[in-house]
Amino acid sequence: MARPKSKPELMDMGTANFEKLMGFIEKMDALEQNKDFPPGTMNRNIRDVLMHLHHWHLMMMDWYRKGAAGEKPEMPAK
Repeated sequence: MARPKSKPELMDMGTANFEKLMGFIEKMDALEQNKDFPPGTMNRNIRDVLMHLHHWHLMMMDWYRKGAAGEKPEMPAK
């Protein structure tokens, strides 16, 4: 998919990728969904990956809100 050039394109791409990720996870059986990754990986399991993505989303929303308010957000966030 081409790089989005507008907010609606970005939103559509984000929705499509989220649905793709959730579809991938939902195709796994419960044992596979809860299995730990091999040692040495940053995230230990799927739950860790999802929480990592959620945290990045929250940081991005904070940066956006601060920037829209004329403030300079801390990057990287504390």
